[in-house]
Amino acid sequence: NWAEMAARIARVPRIVLRLGLVRRLPASGSKLLRYRMALEHVDALILNSQDAADAWAESAPWFAAERVYIVHNAIEPARAAPVDRRTLGVPEEARLLLTAAGLEKRKDIGTLLEAVAKLPPTVHAAIAGSGPEEETLRARAVELGTRDRIHWLGFRNDVPALLATADAFVLPSRQDSFASSILEAMVAAVPIVTTTGC
Repeated sequence: NWAEMAARIARVPRIVLRLGLVRRLPASGSKLLRYRMALEHVDALILNSQDAADAWAESAPWFAAERVYIVHNAIEPARAAPVDRRTLGVPEEARLLLTAAGLEKRKDIGTLLEAVAKLPPTVHAAIAGSGPEEETLRARAVELGTRDRIHWLGFRNDVPALLATADAFVLPSRQDSFASSILEAMVAAVPIVTTTGC
């Protein structure tokens, strides 16, 4: 809302909004009214998947369909040499699952922790990312008895190298329309386990 208002005040000739999540607007109430008022001056809406476009059309049928465009995420194809697992604290003989995601509720990393707890002790998980849920997730790993099998890597800018090191990529997200990390895993030819749409 604020961005749209600022654009109008600045007399920006075209306002384009991009949404990267499958998101439905409220069915009624003052919040919906605020959305409608803000979107009245949006010239184009860009969504990154058909799922996101379908959710939008369902919850905002009043927004003209000809102003909605689907532009899929893209990445620069990059394959890399694997990193030494020992630098990640991962035993050489382990089966390594990797996720690269913000540590926030919608990414549902807790489901990955619970899955690792049910898998043989030779299965480890490396988590590349940071975010507000990190402390809670670390505590959950301790509760599950998997502290030594979960490797917290923090924010990384070498995800292609990490993918080349992993046996599988896992993204248990509950709210993604087309995650770029899935594309990176596909480029790396790594098996993918995910709940997110592609």
